[in-house]
Amino acid sequence: MGEPRVIFDIATKPYPTLLLWSCAGAAVFGCILLLLARIPWPHNARVKRIFGYFMLLSATITAGYYSFRWFSERRETRPEAG
Repeated sequence: MGEPRVIFDIATKPYPTLLLWSCAGAAVFGCILLLLARIPWPHNARVKRIFGYFMLLSATITAGYYSFRWFSERRETRPEAG
């Protein structure tokens, strides 16, 4: 057999920026929907407003959850100083 070696070290795993960009895109899309709901169109503005708030809320909750999860995993795997 041989000497054991580290294949994957979670302490060096970077922050998942793709997830953050996805949440930012959803938030921007929600803001655009809220702005479009203010323009007088023959379409139903109430649906756009509800969907816009939903997109903003879901983007905020998702970004917060995964940020907290990433920081807590990183804190648990960080070697103790001292």
